[in-house]
Amino acid sequence: MGTRARSGSGAGLVGQGAPPGGRLTRAACDAEWRPTQGIELGRIYFFARELGGSLLPAKKSKLSIRAAGAHESDRLLECSSPRVTRDLILDRFQRGDECFVAEDRAGRCVHTGWLTTTNGYIPELDMTVVLRPGEAYLYNAYAPPDRRGLGAFGLVLDFIFDRLVLAGFTRAYSYVRADNLYGLTGAPRRLSPVGVLWYLRIGDRRLTLGRRTPALPILVRRGDRRSLAPPQP
Repeated sequence: MGTRARSGSGAGLVGQGAPPGGRLTRAACDAEWRPTQGIELGRIYFFARELGGSLLPAKKSKLSIRAAGAHESDRLLECSSPRVTRDLILDRFQRGDECFVAEDRAGRCVHTGWLTTTNGYIPELDMTVVLRPGEAYLYNAYAPPDRRGLGAFGLVLDFIFDRLVLAGFTRAYSYVRADNLYGLTGAPRRLSPVGVLWYLRIGDRRLTLGRRTPALPILVRRGDRRSLAPPQP
């Protein structure tokens, strides 16, 4: 049986050698979200994990977990959500984000998940996640429907958490759409719920509703420096 590979020194983490200028641009945000015209009402659940100083115990598994590279973009595309394009994958790598994959014994990719330690973007809200020192943001975890039920979601998270601990990070954030059953099932097993926000989209306009709690990450609308989450103590 395969085992979860240890994370090493964590030197490959973004923020620990990200390419110069590796930041979210307006074009990059637009590429992450290309809604059709009309009206959409939905909600997203925020999760967080406080990272301890020790590594998680390794678990035996038939899957292998590792970091992927930009040269694997075509292969990653095959194991990404339908709205993801090859250009989008390359853009994420270019700005310094990291992708982690779970593979079965045959080498087939069964799950992908992304990590940034600079700034993230939430397309449903059209907001940037502004990370403080020591914070990380996990996003776009996905497994094709015919490759689910293998425990890959949790194994990839454990692998990422180990890397973050080794690199000195203290907190990780993520969010899940209310219509994402895969994410809503997997996220609470590794992270704690910290808040819920609703969004209303009418064409290109978006309205965000919900209680602002200190547990949320800092969220800033593009072009607006005001945070929609109060500073944490």
